[in-house]
Formats: sequence, C-alpha cells, structure tokens
Amino acid sequence: MKRLRTGVVGCGLVAQVMHLPFLRELSDRYEVRALCDISPRALAHAGAAFPDARRHARAEDLLAEELDAVFVPCKHAIPHMRRPEQGATSIINTASVSGVISTLLPQMPGGMAHAAGKGGVLAMTRSMAQEYAPDGIRVNAISPGSVDTPSLALAGYDTPEFLADVVANLCIKRRAHPEEIALLALYLASDESAYVTGANFVIDGGWSIC
Repeated sequence: MKRLRTGVVGCGLVAQVMHLPFLRELSDRYEVRALCDISPRALAHAGAAFPDARRHARAEDLLAEELDAVFVPCKHAIPHMRRPEQGATSIINTASVSGVISTLLPQMPGGMAHAAGKGGVLAMTRSMAQEYAPDGIRVNAISPGSVDTPSLALAGYDTPEFLADVVANLCIKRRAHPEEIALLALYLASDESAYVTGANFVIDGGWSIC
C-alpha cells in the first residue's frame, strides 16, 4: 500500500491500532484545535457505535455531541490540510450503520438521536467531499456495525442479552474486530483510494441487509 496522506482519521478504534493520538471529547473545540495546531496529520477521533445515552439528559445533547465529534475536528484540521505543501490528503469520518438503517434495540435508549447524528455525519461527508475536492482533500465515511471494543462495556451495553440481540441481526454471526475496520481506514487513507471521495463504506457483517 502506498504512503498515507491522512489529515483526519475519524475512528477511535483505528487510533488504537495505528497508535495515533486519541481524543475522547471531540466536541471540546479548544482541545481539538490545540492538537490540530501541533499535529494536523495525526488526528484520530472517536465514533462509538453505541454512545452512552445515560450521560445526556436530553436527546438534543446526544445529537449535538454526535455531530460535533466530526464537525469540530474537521473545522480545525481542514485549514492545515489546504496548504499546498500537504499534498493530497484524506478525511475519514466515522458514521454508523445506524445512519443507514434503523438499528434500535430494546436495551438501547437514545437510538433515534444516535441515528440522526450519524445520518448528519453522512450528509457532512458528502458536502465536504464536494466542497474541498479542489483543494486535493478527499472525504469519505466508514459506517461500522457492532465492533468488539471497550465502548460497549463503558456504556453498559455488554450484557449477554444485548450482545445476543445484536448478533441476531447480523448475517455474519459475530461482532467485528477493530483491525477489520482499521484496514478499511488504511485503504481510504492511502493513495490506493486516490479516486474515492464522497463515499460511505458500510462494514457491518450484513446488518443492513439481513
């Protein structure tokens, strides 16, 4: 695979695999801006498949966090990426299969706001791809299904009942390994995907078709 030309890698689990800086609160504009100023080519941000709705008193708060977690890093990274010396660069936003189909499960509150937020991420991805193509910036999205990361346990959704309900919706009867999502992100970050922009890559074990 040819060298990476990535400005923003929108996936926390990719950050774990690639050993990139990892921010938990991407809606914190000051923290994100500081990291972009220091290292605009090595920003990785999180997009948990199942955010903890209990942290949010209102659905509006969850929706705002879902959108800001993508909008804020892109806002502060893009000015660095538009510099001619950066060459061609790539933004990879983390969306979710929830932005493509309804994935509401009985044990998961806040599903509507999560779905709306991820749908907004897909809309932002398409708009940014068109707007920044003249600057040599490609913008794509990855929409994972259920991935075996600590995020489920942190949100309290790692119960046998919940996991069984998730797997029942999948064609491939297991959750994804983080490395499987990371390999897709590496492709989108490399010159091998030089003609790919504005696309959404669903990697969900068949959740969206079963």
